[in-house]
Amino acid sequence: MKRTLKVSITVILAFMLAAGCLPLYAAAKGEFEILNPYENVDWARHKPYRTQLHTHTTASDGKQTMAEALENYYQHGYDFVAVTDHGVVDRGWTKPNHIPFYGVPDKSWTEPVYKLFSKLFGSQKIQGLSQARLQEMAGGAGRGGRGMLRVPFGIELNPLGHSVELNSWFSDWGNFQIMPGGDYEYSFPAKHVQKAGGLAMVNHPSGSSFNSGISFDEIYEGENYGYVNKVQALFEKYSSLLGIELARNAKDLKLWDTLLANLAPSGRNVFGITTSDSHGAATVDDGWIWALMEGQTVDNLRKSLEAGAFFSGVRSVGHPAILAALGAALGRDFGTAWSAPAGLPEPMVTGIAAGAGAISIEAENHEAILWISNGIVIAAGGKLSLSEHIGELGSYVRAEVWGEGGMLYTQPFLLSYEGMPAGRPVPSDYVDQGRSIVVIRTLLYPFLRILDGIWKIICAL
Repeated sequence: MKRTLKVSITVILAFMLAAGCLPLYAAAKGEFEILNPYENVDWARHKPYRTQLHTHTTASDGKQTMAEALENYYQHGYDFVAVTDHGVVDRGWTKPNHIPFYGVPDKSWTEPVYKLFSKLFGSQKIQGLSQARLQEMAGGAGRGGRGMLRVPFGIELNPLGHSVELNSWFSDWGNFQIMPGGDYEYSFPAKHVQKAGGLAMVNHPSGSSFNSGISFDEIYEGENYGYVNKVQALFEKYSSLLGIELARNAKDLKLWDTLLANLAPSGRNVFGITTSDSHGAATVDDGWIWALMEGQTVDNLRKSLEAGAFFSGVRSVGHPAILAALGAALGRDFGTAWSAPAGLPEPMVTGIAAGAGAISIEAENHEAILWISNGIVIAAGGKLSLSEHIGELGSYVRAEVWGEGGMLYTQPFLLSYEGMPAGRPVPSDYVDQGRSIVVIRTLLYPFLRILDGIWKIICAL
């Protein structure tokens, strides 16, 4: 009888875990469990590799050709680059993909028509590297043997007239997917990227038209909370969605912390990713990540991204509350926005240890480390003792490492302890109205695909 009861309880607990009713890990009374994204980093052997996951060329709305953009990143010391043009998969740096027949829409509905007819008299071919130059870059010519590699199949998805898209890599899906959607439909591309074996992130989320005309605080209240539900539902459903892009402003960071507060109790992490989203030469190095790995390979990069074993770096901060906390820690006045002077060394994390109810960070070229939970700065310093901040602590904690040369964001450490606050799940009756647009996409896509096939033949002539 006891054995039957024990088995029944085990089955029930397993079902609840699978259904998301229980966290993926749990701590005993008075103890803290810490899920450390850097747990498998060997700090003596693994090295940071400078990586760009979002940039544009003249294949869409960028001002540089592919060759020009890549040369620019090479001069800035990048180790990995993902070319992510709107609706155009990067299928290679020497023999790239073609630009779809209708060009790439901008914010104006007249722009696609203009581009279509103007490009009928020009070239639809993407200007990539020569094979010889590709080999030189891979071998690190002029950089002491430090090569630069391609992140496979980069693309920015769903741009039609809207400011929020998905970026994806590692799967050759999405070419010619500039169709109705944009802010209104994320699930279609997220579903297909995951099915194709790729990884993705939500791009510049604070630019959503859902937020226009709504005050910052109201976005996270009442009926306006629908945008959070929309994004959160994606993370609940698609494991291939890594995180959100951070534009270093208060809106992006607020959304990041809100998603973490809601999802971390169930063990779902959401990574913060900084990029340049460059459309021209002047902005290629505005944001980047440092991916930690033992050797520079594309497979190791993917593993680093999936684990969250990377830091996000920027040279500017536009978050007044964070700058106020920095000012309090350092006895300085940073105002409401700050930018690092050119030429100063960037901060770099050199070691992380997590356990026994504490997290510690070692870093160089830095002056302050802030610890954030539930969107609030709860402590400053190189070591965080969780029990000392139990009244302020949520289900996660993350760190921001500041120096005169820039800021690094760590990825979140998920927590489990007695009395931990629960997340706010997406309501069971929530309906994403934007998904109805998929019907239009489904009806139009085959016809437009035929036209694009004809256009591809014309371009090859």
